[in-house]
Amino acid sequence: MDSDSDGEDFETEVEEIETKTLGKLKEGKLPVLNSDGTFRCPFSPSKKKQSYKFSEILQHAEGAGKGKRGIDAAGKHRALAKHLKEDHKERARPQAERTIYLDQPLPCRVEKPKLVVPHMGILLNIKNTDIRVSDGFRQGPGQGEIRDKFKVFNPQFVDIFYDQRGHLGCGVITFHTFEDAEAFEHSFKLAHCGREDYERDLRLNNLGARLYGWHATEEDHKNEDQLLHWKIPEFLGIKGDFKNLKIMIHEEKRLMKQQVHQLKSEVAKHRSDVLDSKFELAGVKNRLEDIENKRREAEQENAALVERHKAELEELRSKQVLSGQEHRRLMWDYNRRQAEKMKLLQAKCEDYERNEQAQKQESEAERQRLEAEKQEALRQMQQLTEQAKAQEKLQQDQLELIKKHKQETEAMEMRMQAERTMLAKKQESELQSQRVVEKIEVEKGEVGKNDEEQQKKIKELQEELASIQEDLELQNGMVNVLNSKHMTTNDELQDAKKEAVVLLKKYTADDKAKKVSIKRAGELRVEAWAGPFQKKFKNSKEGWQTHLAKVSSEWDSTLRTNEFHPLKTVQVGTDKWKEIIDDTDERLVKLRKEFGAAVCDSVTTALKEIMTYNPSGRYIVEVPWNYVTDQEATMKDIVVQLGEIIRQKDTMKGPAKRKTPA
Repeated sequence: MDSDSDGEDFETEVEEIETKTLGKLKEGKLPVLNSDGTFRCPFSPSKKKQSYKFSEILQHAEGAGKGKRGIDAAGKHRALAKHLKEDHKERARPQAERTIYLDQPLPCRVEKPKLVVPHMGILLNIKNTDIRVSDGFRQGPGQGEIRDKFKVFNPQFVDIFYDQRGHLGCGVITFHTFEDAEAFEHSFKLAHCGREDYERDLRLNNLGARLYGWHATEEDHKNEDQLLHWKIPEFLGIKGDFKNLKIMIHEEKRLMKQQVHQLKSEVAKHRSDVLDSKFELAGVKNRLEDIENKRREAEQENAALVERHKAELEELRSKQVLSGQEHRRLMWDYNRRQAEKMKLLQAKCEDYERNEQAQKQESEAERQRLEAEKQEALRQMQQLTEQAKAQEKLQQDQLELIKKHKQETEAMEMRMQAERTMLAKKQESELQSQRVVEKIEVEKGEVGKNDEEQQKKIKELQEELASIQEDLELQNGMVNVLNSKHMTTNDELQDAKKEAVVLLKKYTADDKAKKVSIKRAGELRVEAWAGPFQKKFKNSKEGWQTHLAKVSSEWDSTLRTNEFHPLKTVQVGTDKWKEIIDDTDERLVKLRKEFGAAVCDSVTTALKEIMTYNPSGRYIVEVPWNYVTDQEATMKDIVVQLGEIIRQKDTMKGPAKRKTPA
């Protein structure tokens, strides 16, 4: 049907072109007659010959009008032939009478039958003489056996036909290509087992045990001579279509043209992509050259800075040596004089110790009284708490704890500020005392010039020194008291921090959406392992998840052992050393090479956390963590986070209370 519609479209387009061109030829717009009486073709200007006789130009026009050179050429040359016959027929010479010598009968033209598409081959006289004893069913070779026997012809499908009595001894083979079907038929013709041989042997009842086969055609579907079993023609009509070789070749050419057009388009696209890639590569090279130049300039500047830093460092070292020598000399004199005064201070310290013991006893009595009051207050608080709802109790305790933490933190900061102020005063007093001592030594060295005046100055300086020493002793005592209070406050702060961490863990555990949450320091995180393991073990029967669990478990066990210590110590500055990960460790190098940098980085990150928070035990430690600054959370961060949680709960609780009926 498709071939008929294509032919009709072809003839329609040719007729339209023929009509338009014939009008131009009759009007003389396209001259065909030369001045010498010969003819020329206005539609073939590329031909060298432009001087035809009437019979030659007419033969040329009729030949080109058959359509082998395309629709346009066919229409124009048909118009030329019609114009010659109608308007220049007087120039045609009459043909001489021809004597017929060939009067023998000639064979008629016989069109080849249409072939079955997809191409099929018919097999007949298949051996089916084996009878099943149980029911008398005929048996013969099946599809798989026949496919193996004819595998040299690349069969696509094999169909065997049966009836109620069993194997019919016939079948149809479907091939991939026309060449396979032709080779199949040719092999049977060479063995004298083709279609004609089958017809002859069937008439003579001389089929024997030979196998017959040929390329299926439309004649086999019609089966007018009743040569085949009725199932074979029916199968050919259902599974196949019938086309002659010319149409098949035309379709193949059309498909080839489409494929060539697609390939040309892809080649043009690839060429465009290659040009774009070349331009991008040139741009990348230019950028790389700029970066390399900037890197060289930076290295030169860095080298100059290093040299200048070395020179300044040498100068500072020399100054430091000189100042150190001077300081040691002054300190030796100062220590010698202080040793004498230490004996006097020791006696005073003993007096202070006795007074401190008395104060401790008084403090113990006061502490017991406060403890009793505290117990009474706790008892009353417990009675009140039992009357309140569980949720309100929990929120109130949390709020009180947060306020307490905040007050303690502020008090500790105030005490630390007072301590720093006291230490500054102490250092100032020590410096002042040292200056007075130096003045006394200078005045003593000048005794003799004006003895009375010098003695008076020395006496005044000694009195000033004594006053400063008393202030210094008093400040030392205050510093010791502040240190003791600082230690006590720090212990209380650590206890409060532990309680706050318990609450933080309850409400924000493993919640990175919160600013502050609990982080399991030293835990091996395998989120980044999925991609490399999917890629490496995508064809594994066990599944990439099994391999990931096995390898991660092995590395987690390795991190918990003290034998795994891929660390090295490097110098930072002149007198500082730092411990860092050794990237050349054999196991880490193997892990990075096998699974990539992301997997190796997760192992080294867990190791750094272990060495920071628990280097001796190497087990996982829960640490309050600020995910905004990516560092351990301070007490202030924890208190602020808990305050936000309580405010959120109060906000959620408010609407619920308002909805409750009065």
